[in-house]
Amino acid sequence: TNANSYKRGMGMTARRIKKRMFIIPGILAVLLLLLCYLYFEDNVLRAKVYHLTSEKVTGEFTVVQISDLHGKSFGDDNADLIRLIKEQTPDLIVDTGDLIDKSHFDLDYVKTLDTQLAAIAPVCYVTGNHEWETGSPQQIIDAIRSSGVTVLRSQAKTFSLRGQTVSVGGTDDISYTDTYLGDSLNTLCYLPGYRIFLIHQPQHFDRCA
Repeated sequence: TNANSYKRGMGMTARRIKKRMFIIPGILAVLLLLLCYLYFEDNVLRAKVYHLTSEKVTGEFTVVQISDLHGKSFGDDNADLIRLIKEQTPDLIVDTGDLIDKSHFDLDYVKTLDTQLAAIAPVCYVTGNHEWETGSPQQIIDAIRSSGVTVLRSQAKTFSLRGQTVSVGGTDDISYTDTYLGDSLNTLCYLPGYRIFLIHQPQHFDRCA
């Protein structure tokens, strides 16, 4: 009886070891897939295309949005990024913040990229949280403006895009400023045409819609 109990105990122990042997490779595989996904998200350029319709638009125009670059370069002087944007033939480019990273405060990067963007199409920009976390947001804003980009800080501007009237408004990252979102929206609401509102944090989308 003791021998049988011992054998049963050894069998249970062996089964536990086998289960652990199967579980550990499974966990490692999941972690590997997660790391690959995160690398892909941060390092591989791709364009997601959305087609929108509105009774305020009778023709077509193209808007390219970029966001959260965090000072990353895709090719020399962002050549790969610029090439991808040009391929979309945009009529307007919007940058919704975190152009730089709080740990990579490089004004030359800002000027080089924005000058290239402004040569493609009109560019509108709003700040993200990282611009404010550098402690020098005004320097960044000044560098962006000097590159020919429209910085929207509770402001709005109207464009004619392929004969279509488009008004674009925007606000600073409201987590770091005393900006009242309602004032920023009111500025846009009185302008004509199709309206676009730029804000860094997507959780505020319902309040802006």
